[in-house]
Order: sequence, then C-alpha cells, then structure tokens
Amino acid sequence: MTQSTSARGMKLGIVLRTTEGGLQGKRPMFREIREMAQAAERVGLDSIWLPDHLLYRFSERGEVFWEVFTMLSALER
Repeated sequence: MTQSTSARGMKLGIVLRTTEGGLQGKRPMFREIREMAQAAERVGLDSIWLPDHLLYRFSERGEVFWEVFTMLSALER
C-alpha cells in the first residue's frame, strides 16, 4: 500500500433502498430519497448506491425499483 492510499483512509457509503415497502412499508418517493442522500452527505459518507434492476424477484412477490440512472441524475442536481 502506498503512502497516498493509506493517508486517505477508508471510504464509506450507503445503499438507499428504493423498492416498494422499502421505507416503513411504503415505496419511498423522490423527496424522501433526496433527503436520505442529503443526510448521507451531511454526515460525511463518500457515496450513495441505488439498486439497478427495474424488477427483482427473490420471492413470489417481485419488487419494483425506481429507474437508477434517472434517479441518480435527479439527485445530482
């Protein structure tokens, strides 16, 4: 490990759940996702991550996600 790498320290991020039922049993709206992203920035996290599938089926009930590139573009503003 070089000096410049070790001097930076560990970077931390958070995955924001954007699925149906992801926020207290309901689908989070853009306003709520933006607030979570801004809170992550305020506390010093280095990145946010969003799921990149439109539909994910890990059970009989599939989960629907917000489209990731549109959401990330909107959060950048």
